[in-house]
Amino acid sequence: MPDDPAFEDHLWTRAVEQYGSQLDEIERSHWWFAGRRAVILANLRRFVPPGSRLLDFGCGAGGLTVELARVYDVVGVDFSAPALEVARRRGLTVHLMQSSDPLPTGFDAVCAFDVIEHIDDDVGELRRLATALRPGGVVMVTVPAYRMLWGQMDNVAGHRRRYRLRGLERVMKAAGLTRLHASYFNTWLFPAVAAGRLTGFPRENHEIDLPPDSVNFMLRALFESEAPLASRTTLPFGVSILFLARTSP
Repeated sequence: MPDDPAFEDHLWTRAVEQYGSQLDEIERSHWWFAGRRAVILANLRRFVPPGSRLLDFGCGAGGLTVELARVYDVVGVDFSAPALEVARRRGLTVHLMQSSDPLPTGFDAVCAFDVIEHIDDDVGELRRLATALRPGGVVMVTVPAYRMLWGQMDNVAGHRRRYRLRGLERVMKAAGLTRLHASYFNTWLFPAVAAGRLTGFPRENHEIDLPPDSVNFMLRALFESEAPLASRTTLPFGVSILFLARTSP
C-alpha cells in the first residue's frame, strides 16, 4: 500500500484489466506467489497459533489472504477499491481504507507483505501497525532485499527502497518491536533473479506472466523447498526478507 492511494488503484486496475480471470490462476500457481506463500505460512504457523485473529494490511486482491483464512480468522484492509472487489468475490472479509484512517484493533497478529517498502515513513507505519495488536502481539513483514537488485519492477510498483536484514532490524527496533525471527528468502533462485534484474527482466507489463508449465514447476518446487529452512534458520541472502517481531506484553 503506497502513500498515494490513487497509485495503488492504478496498479491493481491495470493488473485486473491485463490478466482478468487469469489473475486467480496466476496468484495460485505462479512460482513466485506459490513459493512466497509457502515461506510465509511456515513462519506464521511457527509463531501464531491457528485460529488467531490476523489483520492482513495491504491485502490487495486477496490471493494470499485466502490461504491465511484457511488457518486464521482474517480481516484484510487495502487502499485499492479494484483489488478489494476481487477479494470480496473470493469470499473474504475486507475493508477499504484511506491513509489517515485508524486501523481496527484487537488482533493477535498483523501482517504487511511487501508493503512497507512503498511507504516513506516505514518506522511510523510499523508503529501504526502495532496499534492494531493486543499486548504481546506479532508483526510480520516481508520486503524486497538489496539495493543492487533495484529494477524496473521496483519503479512500476512504486517502491521507496529495498532493505538489508540489519537495516530492517534497526527499523523494527526504532518502532519499538522486538525480533522473534528473521531471514532472507528466495535464496536458491537468487543468482537467476539477480541476473535477470541486471539484464532487464522481467519486461514491463509482463512481470507476473506464467512461464511454461515445466519451468514454473521447477521454479516453484525450488522456492517452496525453502519454507522449512526459512522458518527455522536465518538464510544468509535472498531476493526478499521476512521479519517477525513482538510488541511489549
